[in-house]
Amino acid sequence: MKGEKHAGDCNDNDNTIYPGATELCDNKDNDCDGQIDETKRFFYLDHDKDGYGDINNKIEDCVQPEGYVTNSTDCNDNDGTRFKIVLGYIDSDGDGFTVGTKIEVCSGNTLPTGYVASSNGEDCDDNDGTVPKFYYPDADNDGSTLGGVLFCAAKAPEGYKTGQSASFDQYSECSRSCARWNGVDPGRRVFDGQ
Repeated sequence: MKGEKHAGDCNDNDNTIYPGATELCDNKDNDCDGQIDETKRFFYLDHDKDGYGDINNKIEDCVQPEGYVTNSTDCNDNDGTRFKIVLGYIDSDGDGFTVGTKIEVCSGNTLPTGYVASSNGEDCDDNDGTVPKFYYPDADNDGSTLGGVLFCAAKAPEGYKTGQSASFDQYSECSRSCARWNGVDPGRRVFDGQ
């Protein structure tokens, strides 16, 4: 009731304002604590309606407006399938071999096309899903191969086979010097021409 007295009342002409009163969203200091409308908070536009808001599009209000949410974590508010930042590798050709180190990707629960969560190794040509490829040394051409070597080549280099034999060639005259492609031991990764 207007004019009702309260100890420490900061506005004796308004019965909604007194110490201990419920703070209303009315642009007044209802509880006489020196602050106005403490119940106000920021709400964030959820344009794509995925439940995640845009930190760059916010309003302050006491009540959540329609189309707004309380979080501000959406990394793309125009795409409902992308709403959080995760780490992933670039894999444009989808062969499992990737470019560079992990980067931040705007994603949903699954990474978008062109990105993977783990890598099989560095890709020498991320526009060609056929390379790099494992080839198996068989310098004496007896059909038994040594361990696989990774090449950035669509065709097997001389002295190599495309498939691994069932048995390891322990009698090959090939020694360490046989792996003449860049002087790398059989079994190590090597890119042709590097």
